[in-house]
Amino acid sequence: MSGLKFTPPQDAIPTEGLLAFCETDRQRECVQAVIDIGSVTHAAKHLNTDDRSFRRMLANIKARAAAGGYAPGSDNMRHPTPEGFTVKRRSARFDKEGAPAGGWVISEPDKQRQAEMLREWIEHLSVGCRGLSPLVPAPTHTLKSMLVSYKFGDPHFGMESGPEAGGDKFDIDEADRITRAGIDRLVQVAPAAETCIVEVIGDAMHANDGSNLTPQHKNPLDVDNRGFRHALLKSAEAWRYVILRALERHDRVVVWFLEGNHDPESSAAIALALAFYFDNEPRVEIDLSPAVFRYLRFGKCLLGAHHGDRVKMQDLPLLMAVDRPVDWGQTEFRYISTGHIHHDVVKEVQGVRVESLRTLAGKDPYHAFKGYRSLRDTRCVVYHEDYGEIERYTVGAAMLEAA
Repeated sequence: MSGLKFTPPQDAIPTEGLLAFCETDRQRECVQAVIDIGSVTHAAKHLNTDDRSFRRMLANIKARAAAGGYAPGSDNMRHPTPEGFTVKRRSARFDKEGAPAGGWVISEPDKQRQAEMLREWIEHLSVGCRGLSPLVPAPTHTLKSMLVSYKFGDPHFGMESGPEAGGDKFDIDEADRITRAGIDRLVQVAPAAETCIVEVIGDAMHANDGSNLTPQHKNPLDVDNRGFRHALLKSAEAWRYVILRALERHDRVVVWFLEGNHDPESSAAIALALAFYFDNEPRVEIDLSPAVFRYLRFGKCLLGAHHGDRVKMQDLPLLMAVDRPVDWGQTEFRYISTGHIHHDVVKEVQGVRVESLRTLAGKDPYHAFKGYRSLRDTRCVVYHEDYGEIERYTVGAAMLEAA
């Protein structure tokens, strides 16, 4: 392109440094053309590209660069932010004559990128251990006409509490023990349906990371002093046990890890780790969708789930109808499970049963001081393909503690 070089006009858009923010080979080619030729208009003509779309693409690259701390032509935005951060605020100061005299660029963690980095880290750790799960012998006889849903409301692995602080006695070891005891009891009483769902309804983890703060409102959390990594490990091991027990009873095990307000990224990390571990087991289906609403059609039944922190219970049936219009029209029995509030609430909205689940987790001091005194349990619900819900089994925490 050296033969096309000329002195750029005053209004030429500077593009130096933007190559690092290009996401495709085509974008890099276009930016390089502007750098080599010195004019956006002539670069677009040289590449036989519409000028308007060419400028729009450059504007998008510049916006991405600015979010990363680099803006061509700016005196105080010439240093890209570290990986996992984005620009939060830019300030500038001027001298008496109005000329730029310095400024500051404030960056903050890029939540979306941090979530991607966490997933990439889990994937990297799991490369050498995919498909290591033992192959559990399938049950000799199962019922195609039935589906069992094992429902776990807000397990809160990693929380630590005790009577001396005003709460219940609860820590990582107790969360692990009571989760395993719960599935042990439920698989004994549930019918041998061909398909089951393991519904972890959100807040599988008490904390999302080592900051020990809620992700959105930054409220301090009572956490086990053995740390976030230990809690993450013990939680993954407990759910591995739950899935292995379900495989003994059912031919097909579908697993939902709903995103909660306490664990939007850490729950996804657990789901990824389990998906890699059971990679060699065709009877296990770990749903890795980032969707906060989950659905499954079974005969004349339509099942849904949502953590419960974003949409009111009475509004969920309409969302189900909009999200799954075909399934909605072809089913007669519709059910939605939620969590978040840790106590039983059932609303029937235009024939849709919306049910909030209790939790096996104990109360932390904050909720004890607020006067919450809900009972603790877990349950499984049995659905028939033609008749909807036909039975359910509930296991209380008191029963599991006595076992």
